[in-house]
Amino acid sequence: MNILKSLLQNYLMGFKIVKSFSSRFYNTGGGNLNSSSYNLRAEKNKKFITDICESYELKPKRILEIGFGKYPKCLELLDNYFSPDFICGLEKLIITRASKIKTFEDFKQLPKDIKFDLVYTIDVLEHVTDPYLLNQNISNFCHKDSLIIHSIDLTSHYHGSSSINSFKHYLYSKKLW
Repeated sequence: MNILKSLLQNYLMGFKIVKSFSSRFYNTGGGNLNSSSYNLRAEKNKKFITDICESYELKPKRILEIGFGKYPKCLELLDNYFSPDFICGLEKLIITRASKIKTFEDFKQLPKDIKFDLVYTIDVLEHVTDPYLLNQNISNFCHKDSLIIHSIDLTSHYHGSSSINSFKHYLYSKKLW
């Protein structure tokens, strides 16, 4: 419900909602850095993003990925594809730093004077307890023609543990299980 509320709030804030780029489910999580399945997922994510950018005739010069996880492979592929002036990732637990890509732990560390042409998340919103607040933070770093893309994993995130509080808003009922 929070994701639907966030989408509606963002629509009312003036953000475009791209609905023509729904794609079938594919596994986007986990994997070892050099595994073929990880690289295939990164390629699919890159294609998903570049297809949307091309449909808007956007060749972004400033790119931000939020929540790239352990490996910023998709960012590396986009860097090679678009050759932007500035490309970076935002991740709380930075495990690997790509040499060409800047990484930051939160919005406060981003350069205040930069406005991104492209901001995207891949399977992040379902982990966020307040997607609206996240999108407000994102909007501070966007100009009116920026493109914001969210890929949402709509599978249940029930882990059977009360310690994973951030997933509680996104559980299927016990009846469905």
